[in-house]
Amino acid sequence: QNSSKSQIVPPQEEDSIIDFEALSKPVHALSELLKLSLIGLDRFIGPPDANWTFYRTFGGLTVAQGLMAACHTVSSERRVHSLSCYFLLGGDAILPIYYQVSRTRDGQSFSNRRVQAMQKDRVILEMQVSFQDAVPPGIRTLQHQKSPPLNVPPPEKCALVKTYPVPGELRRAPKRTAQEIWFRAPSEPGLGNWQAVHCAAAALYSDHSVLDTVCIAHADEVLEAGLRNLSAATLSHSMWFHTSFRADS
Repeated sequence: QNSSKSQIVPPQEEDSIIDFEALSKPVHALSELLKLSLIGLDRFIGPPDANWTFYRTFGGLTVAQGLMAACHTVSSERRVHSLSCYFLLGGDAILPIYYQVSRTRDGQSFSNRRVQAMQKDRVILEMQVSFQDAVPPGIRTLQHQKSPPLNVPPPEKCALVKTYPVPGELRRAPKRTAQEIWFRAPSEPGLGNWQAVHCAAAALYSDHSVLDTVCIAHADEVLEAGLRNLSAATLSHSMWFHTSFRADS
């Protein structure tokens, strides 16, 4: 392991009796969904979502909790800048998910983590997460920003999406050949100011309406086949985090 300017969080093992029944109970609040419990050496458990009504686990929740597991193994000064993951198996929505983190590398400015999400001793998701030291004030960096899409209405003029029973607010702009989604996490005191939590909240919402976008691009074929005859699933997911933000604003 290389030396690092940031203090790396040492591996920790739980040192008390674990009440797995209590940790497996479904929770409603977003802040509780993102609160993982340490149950072993870089091993965590995440609660199921009491809001979710489908039998398969929502993939966005697995991504969000997996990111939180990785964030618990690095210094708070080292922030996530990207993640990439593969969905391997469908999860059971009424069961908790176990997350095993592997500390791939800790360098002078960057850290890398590998996360495996598991249920019933089977891996349902694999994720790679990369972290970077926060840029000190006064240091000039190269930045650029694409212009926002033209003619997209503000969120208050977009329809509220009620399809997905998760905490927060999603609003969809009128469909054309692309899809624009506004999202905002609920203003819960438990979200706090830790940037990792807000990145995880964004990761959760990012998996909403992904397949809807595909359907828009193939509208004629989808209508002809019928939704009940359509077999679709998300296989991979990647995100980049370019700057700090609040998911509840």
